[in-house]
Amino acid sequence: MKSKLLPEASYEFKELTKAEVLEACSQSQTVTGIVVKIRNNSLIVKLGKQYGEEILGTLPFEEVTIYPFTYSRNRKKTLPIQIYTLLDKKIRVKITSVSLISDSEEDDIMLSRKQNMLEAVDYLSKCEYAPFRVVNSLPTKLFGDIGDGINGKIPIKEVTKSRIRNVAEYFHIGDECLVKIISKDELNRFNLSYKETFAKYQPENFVVGDSYHAVVHEPVDQAHSGYFVCINPQVTGIMDVDENTRFEYGDRVTCKVKQANPKGIKFALVK
Repeated sequence: MKSKLLPEASYEFKELTKAEVLEACSQSQTVTGIVVKIRNNSLIVKLGKQYGEEILGTLPFEEVTIYPFTYSRNRKKTLPIQIYTLLDKKIRVKITSVSLISDSEEDDIMLSRKQNMLEAVDYLSKCEYAPFRVVNSLPTKLFGDIGDGINGKIPIKEVTKSRIRNVAEYFHIGDECLVKIISKDELNRFNLSYKETFAKYQPENFVVGDSYHAVVHEPVDQAHSGYFVCINPQVTGIMDVDENTRFEYGDRVTCKVKQANPKGIKFALVK
């Protein structure tokens, strides 16, 4: 089953009326808001507008996330990273209580992002695939949101079957893709695979003479008699070249199938 949840940044913000806020509260519906301010120990979240006045809700720090707080090495940033990085961002929340709605009060609408995240974890645990949005990266890992703020991670070996130097060869912050859910850890963070969304290599699908676009990776030996090439995240092979041909890592070429068997594919350079 593919998840119907979206990364928080991918939702459209639709301004609610006061009547819609009350209904969302009574029905325990999830709504999209925008964090507009950090005040005391709460985030102030815009939910909508009525008669020219913004409808604002209060999200206490303890209701912001299901994940443990972490802190920046920058001593000037005293708030948890999970708090200050949400400023001006879209988030998904439950409206937990509405004590009194008026044009002058901001604290009468109480919110919980944590409640919605727990609900999202339960739902995603039953899914096989989910949309993924890259939030951060290291050379060997991608970190992101797989729906309603839930954390997911793709290690470099799950980006592609090919040996790449950096995940940035495939993705940058803000990119989105479909991923396969592999597992979940004790902190409700999901382990994911991008390459598993592609069909695995089947020799019978590759006919001698067929041409493919490929990305050149490392040479197979010091003499550069051939190069490892990548057709897609699940299909890699070796492209033979003559002694006078040299390529750089990352070059793009067209090659044709010379041989395909259960051990792998051999290609010849076309251009």
